[in-house]
Amino acid sequence: MFWCAGFIAPFLLSGTREGAVKKPPVVVATSHFDLAEAYAPAWYQDTHRDWWADMIVAFNFDGDYRGDNNWEHYMEYPPLAYIYYSLIETETHWFITYSDFHARDTADVCWGSLCHENDMEGAMVVVRKTDDELGELEYVETIFHNDINSYTAS
Repeated sequence: MFWCAGFIAPFLLSGTREGAVKKPPVVVATSHFDLAEAYAPAWYQDTHRDWWADMIVAFNFDGDYRGDNNWEHYMEYPPLAYIYYSLIETETHWFITYSDFHARDTADVCWGSLCHENDMEGAMVVVRKTDDELGELEYVETIFHNDINSYTAS
């Protein structure tokens, strides 16, 4: 198993009836960035009454790496969207994780932990290596708050 930015992805092997492991196709993508760009999902962001706080920004949008001062700073800086990604490669697959950060997660009515500082959400895309340099989409998983949604390619 490989740990990938909050998601667990199983190592996948293909075998024959005799139990011998087949060699995966030799695939060379143009670059990991090209793969991440090719499979990048479209982000749609819902905002609430305090819409500026719900904007997608870099973790250090305010010029520091402190997470305990974002509520005080989020109105002082332009909300420049920033999506983080990571890519893990195995012999048979690419696992691409996309993450977005919100300085403050807000709602129309705040109670309990519904509104909080420092929110991270995202998606994981699993691409099977094929003879094509960009492979073939196999699986997508999205996560926001406690909601995890899974999608398979058809």
